[in-house]
Amino acid sequence: MSALLQPQTTVYRPKLVLEKKKQATLARAIANRAVLFLSVMVVAFTMSSLAGQTLLEASRRESLQMSSRAREARVHLGQLRTQVEGLRSDRALASWATVRGFSSPAMDALKVKPKEQKLVAKR
Repeated sequence: MSALLQPQTTVYRPKLVLEKKKQATLARAIANRAVLFLSVMVVAFTMSSLAGQTLLEASRRESLQMSSRAREARVHLGQLRTQVEGLRSDRALASWATVRGFSSPAMDALKVKPKEQKLVAKR
């Protein structure tokens, strides 16, 4: 009976379960943030790699196109040089001059008629 007469006292004990839940929730939140961060990083890396490869391929195609255009330009330049050399030759210049009615003084001196030559000799 003495147990019945004793006043009942309540002892407040901290709940360890709540502490563990807070730690578990914090760890889960950190893990979620880490997974989110890593997934964003993977997506960003993949997209930047894809963009870089696309730009690299475009520049490669452009360089191939420019080299083919340069090759064609060299071929045309060689053809133009050949044509210019043909136009600068003595034979081409003489034919151009005779077609247009020009005559050189040296050629006129060679084409002196014999009668004129006698006149020149008498003087």
